[in-house]
Amino acid sequence: MIKLVWVTDNNDIIGHSDLAHHDPAAATRPAGLDAEINRIFIADNIVVGKTTLPLCTDYIPHYKSFYVLTRDKNFTVADHANLSVIHDPQELVTKYQDSKETLLVGGGKAIWELFLPHASELIIALIDSHPGDLKFDAWRSVKKTKYNEVDWKNGKTHYYAIHRK
Repeated sequence: MIKLVWVTDNNDIIGHSDLAHHDPAAATRPAGLDAEINRIFIADNIVVGKTTLPLCTDYIPHYKSFYVLTRDKNFTVADHANLSVIHDPQELVTKYQDSKETLLVGGGKAIWELFLPHASELIIALIDSHPGDLKFDAWRSVKKTKYNEVDWKNGKTHYYAIHRK
């Protein structure tokens, strides 16, 4: 099973194209968001792009398999037993699409776009305002059904099942 998970606002803003403008300080995030991120990013396996990797290095030990997807054949990462660099997204699609194991797709934009056609579920934490200049709205045109909605302090998480042909 492949699930896309992200935080956005009503304008589909997902963050900054330049990480130099990303402010990881919890003080600037809506109250409750950190707890919600920790709740919805639960699975044994996750894939992120190399640009997103610096935002989640503290979480690497929490996953059985932590994948970094990049076209850069020379990209290397610090040594972690559960960390793998992948160059072909189809490798993960083949392994997880029809599996009982879950692969969370944690971003960024290009990674979500690659996996969207193969996903069975979307988990979207919605906040009032998300700083940044990157917009991810491709998910809006996917045939889906909302099956759950969870309110939390200063936000709401929406759960969608995707309908495949």
